[in-house]
Amino acid sequence: MPREFIFNFPLSRFAPVNDDEYTRRGQADQITQEAAEAFSAAEADDEGRYIVELLDCIHACETALAEFDDSAISKAWWEVLNKNAERGYYDEYAMAAFVQDQLAHDQIEHPPHYTQGKVESIDIIERIIDGLDGEKGYHLGNVLKYALRAGKKGLTNIDLEKANNYAHRLCTGEWRWQHGQEEA
Repeated sequence: MPREFIFNFPLSRFAPVNDDEYTRRGQADQITQEAAEAFSAAEADDEGRYIVELLDCIHACETALAEFDDSAISKAWWEVLNKNAERGYYDEYAMAAFVQDQLAHDQIEHPPHYTQGKVESIDIIERIIDGLDGEKGYHLGNVLKYALRAGKKGLTNIDLEKANNYAHRLCTGEWRWQHGQEEA
């Protein structure tokens, strides 16, 4: 999952709460102040100042994010992407293309959507399916694969639907869409 976070601005210190203390609270206060300045510029219909204040908000947010490692940021990034996709903020096709572009890096060696911290999903799956016959191991492996990557590669509900489909096949011997169909 390590999607390297790219900062747009040079990293800076947290904003102080008082003269000698730099904290999350101070940075959150700074973000709020920058947002208020953006709001003020929007109300004044001052396009140039509004753009500057929006970028200043981004800078303040990046400063706050700088304390976290890429793995934590990546996980949260996917959560935000999924949350806003579920709210309908993105065109479905544009979203798919965007996610494809985001995942294009390091897909062969250590795919980010199959990594949990320092452990890759394949290592977890191999331990769990060890000893199962080929077909059962294959289907259970796919249940685990899609469940473990849910929300890290595309939309969460799609991966969970795929996991559910493989679970159904594992338990019943048929795909969900075949369930209850008469054999011709």
